Amino acid sequence: MSAVLSRTNRLNLSWIFKQHFAFHRHPKYVNEGDCYIWAYIAFLENPGALLFSTWHHAFIKIGNLYYDSESPQGVRHWKELAFYRKYPRTTRNPLFSFRNPEKFIKFWESSLQDMKLLLKEVGYPD
Repeated sequence: MSAVLSRTNRLNLSWIFKQHFAFHRHPKYVNEGDCYIWAYIAFLENPGALLFSTWHHAFIKIGNLYYDSESPQGVRHWKELAFYRKYPRTTRNPLFSFRNPEKFIKFWESSLQDMKLLLKEVGYPD
């Protein structure tokens, strides 16, 4: 299933949480440890999406808007994402964009084993 445009022409990414992360009970918990997995799934499901990350958080950009699990409606600037509103000091970190998903995975390599296990658990092949 890929994201679809709603009647307001906004992407509907909340289904990713419902489909793959409901065990977290709330999207904020995805952003406290599994954001890179959410971002990777959102990237896989949305052609044209770009992967972004700082040292503390991962998210995507589609068109002119940035998205994470707590901001499925999208925001105009990455610093407006819910994660950065909660942890504003982390916006001082450098912003990285990844056109190559393998480089994104390498960036999050310390969490790679967790990513592979969770992707398999939520139904994505190796």
